[in-house]
Amino acid sequence: MFIQSCTSSPGSSSQELRVAVIQYQHETCTFCPGGDTQTEDWTRNRPYLTGEEVLEAGDYIEGFVHSARQFNDVELVGINSPDQVYGGSSRSWNSKESFDHFMKMIIGDLEKKMPVNGVYLALHGALAVRNVPRPEAEIARRIREVVGDQVPIVGSFDLHGNEDEAFLKWANASFVTKRYPHYDAFLQGGRSAHLLYRMMKGDYVSTTATRKPPVLTATVLQWTGQSPSMDIMERARRWEARQKDTYVNVFYGFPWSDVPDIGTTVQVITNNNQHLADSIAEDMAEYIWRVREEFASGRFPMPDEAVGKTKKAIGNGQVPVVLADYSDRPGDATWILRQLIDEQVTGVL
Repeated sequence: MFIQSCTSSPGSSSQELRVAVIQYQHETCTFCPGGDTQTEDWTRNRPYLTGEEVLEAGDYIEGFVHSARQFNDVELVGINSPDQVYGGSSRSWNSKESFDHFMKMIIGDLEKKMPVNGVYLALHGALAVRNVPRPEAEIARRIREVVGDQVPIVGSFDLHGNEDEAFLKWANASFVTKRYPHYDAFLQGGRSAHLLYRMMKGDYVSTTATRKPPVLTATVLQWTGQSPSMDIMERARRWEARQKDTYVNVFYGFPWSDVPDIGTTVQVITNNNQHLADSIAEDMAEYIWRVREEFASGRFPMPDEAVGKTKKAIGNGQVPVVLADYSDRPGDATWILRQLIDEQVTGVL
């Protein structure tokens, strides 16, 4: 079993530190029609991303690579990884066969490129796989089996992830976006690189606490430009600003998924201070529970009201108008289209 607060890793200041970089991202809506997401859905554009292509990816990995290359004793080792799935998350569960296919590929390439001194995982957090209750934790577990107990593993996540304490049983730390939309993905990738480097140098003893307040919200209510999501993230940032070497994650969760770890999660990472980690995690969880009713204070127009506002905006020359249907994950709903036709709105794309 991996011991969370390990203090050392292979390598020293006189030798290059090799860091494996791996990607496996999917936001799975398990209620979508059309069948499970199969291996061929992932490989329609190309079989996989080569290690070199992984290092050229954007968002989290781009931020990680940018920061990691500032250290002159770090060598980045891209590991063959799944590409983005065709059609995004418009289909349902990922099949166990597809998950095993890509994990076999990842583990095989990692084994060929060993030894490594650290591992970075660019994940999402809402991957759902048939008969694999906590896929991201399973990814970390299988990688831990290869690299051993003393190699630090750090992951980055989307705040819509469904996670609990399982991932941090096998990995040392995680970084979660604090903005929705997630324009801080580059930043969180960079933070992952800096902390992983400190762990490889033995300068940071990862000590974690996880709490899971029983709060589940729709993604449309999780926009961090309004309360209470904005206030929750600001509280997390204040803790990070006040406490040295402390990182506070909040997953709002992805509600359109029938998985055991669904919903809100708080993770706190400190430098060998379990009491502080527990105290902050308790504070954050209690605060989220206290403001839970505020999530239900938003009001969203029905199709008739939305189309009425659209016609008014068009009449005033305020174009283009974007009608976003948050409930239409597969992209095949027609009720807004029906309303547009009924009200004879023209110029619709």
